[in-house]
Amino acid sequence: MDTVAGSVRAMAKAANWRVRDAVSRLLPHLAEARGIDFFERQLLELWLKLLLDQVAEVRFGCISGIAKLLSVAGPAWMQGELIPHYVGIFDESASYMTRITVVRSFGELVKDGGASGHALLEDVMSLMLRGLGDKVPNVRIVAAQGLAKASNRDDAVWASRVQPALTARVAE
Repeated sequence: MDTVAGSVRAMAKAANWRVRDAVSRLLPHLAEARGIDFFERQLLELWLKLLLDQVAEVRFGCISGIAKLLSVAGPAWMQGELIPHYVGIFDESASYMTRITVVRSFGELVKDGGASGHALLEDVMSLMLRGLGDKVPNVRIVAAQGLAKASNRDDAVWASRVQPALTARVAE
């Protein structure tokens, strides 16, 4: 499997963005096949690099795969290992496109109740609420869209934090 991981890492550096896109979509399935420990040791750094790729379609591959990664790794791993990397990327990014990518990833985590029943949901919702306060309108819109994916929830987080934040943004 080390040979496969080496080949995947080499393909992730391909000049052709379609190859990098295929790798970004493959990584969650490798995590499922080999386990999250293998993913963390061999592929996590690659995942994070692809999340920052210059081509949007490659970044979308990581966004669409995050729900699969959640189902493989579980909410505790996501909260303890992956989300801190995403928060660091969001905080350090001067590019609004990078912040949009991170916020879209969070939206995928809450879609269809994916992060429900765990503290991960509250963390992800808090991070999307931070996106609502971004200086760039596009980031705020994507954060609102991500929060809308969790709008079918009838819980304390939604009632006490999300709905008032959205209402305040609309008023502004």
